[in-house]
Amino acid sequence: RRYRPPPAEPGLRIDSGVVEGSEISPHYDPMIAKAIAHGADRDAAIDRLARALDAFEIAGVRHNLPFLRATLDHPRFRAGRLTTGFVAEEYGGVWDAEAAAEALSPVLAPIAAMARRRQAEREARLGGAALPREEALSARIGARETALTLVPARGGCDVTMDGRVVAVRSGTWRPGQRVFRGSVGGRPVTAQLAREGHEGWRIVHGGASARVLARTARAAELAARMPPKPPPDLSRFLLSPMPGMVVSVAVAPGREVKAGEPLCAIDAMKMENVLRAERDATVAEVAVSPGDPVQADQVLMTFA
Repeated sequence: RRYRPPPAEPGLRIDSGVVEGSEISPHYDPMIAKAIAHGADRDAAIDRLARALDAFEIAGVRHNLPFLRATLDHPRFRAGRLTTGFVAEEYGGVWDAEAAAEALSPVLAPIAAMARRRQAEREARLGGAALPREEALSARIGARETALTLVPARGGCDVTMDGRVVAVRSGTWRPGQRVFRGSVGGRPVTAQLAREGHEGWRIVHGGASARVLARTARAAELAARMPPKPPPDLSRFLLSPMPGMVVSVAVAPGREVKAGEPLCAIDAMKMENVLRAERDATVAEVAVSPGDPVQADQVLMTFA
């Protein structure tokens, strides 16, 4: 539960109706904040806005920052060739921040490697241990595993990845800080960084939001021998896709429904969202009634 806007700079304005510590209920206006940037030309304004969105911290509620950030880098947006059909035409109406991470792995993986090294250096100082100067590491983003070699350097480290050396530098970032500001491969980078588990880091940058596993090459080798854990089977449940309020329920227990048939409607973000059956099924239980408030991922119905 965190809200922290990017630092002020000339040409950037942040308008917001909340401050850190504010309570955001399902009835709150969906616009948490508005970021406005200007510059000498369109590209300069977009670059300034992109830096701001990369540094914008919002946690505890779902938001669309990754999508907004990715849109800024889209060639059609950069060129100003926009219509009301832009989202449907370019993204098919769906945005997957996890999938976007693979294209940005040359940036995300080196950042995770440096974060792991600085975390290890802190723990080594506390424990009086010494770290090897050169480390053989592995970075996993989604299903992609990449071998890395890390060598400490002044202000950061040099990471060899896919046959090339990537310089990662940040004189200010320390473990525990949420925003990484520095450079990767000589390019200025701002990213949000949070530890997830012993080996994982959640990195948000450039429209991607991914859990990056940064670990030793030996640990990655052993992990590859573990049988994959199957994902939970949620096909028997209708889950709420977002917080909101139930407007109507179109079915009752015992009702046979066909794929595409309306099941219920939820009022969220000033819109009525109709939820439909994804397959033929029989309704076993209806857990909500019209007027009920619901949270994201709450079970609305169960199918036999």
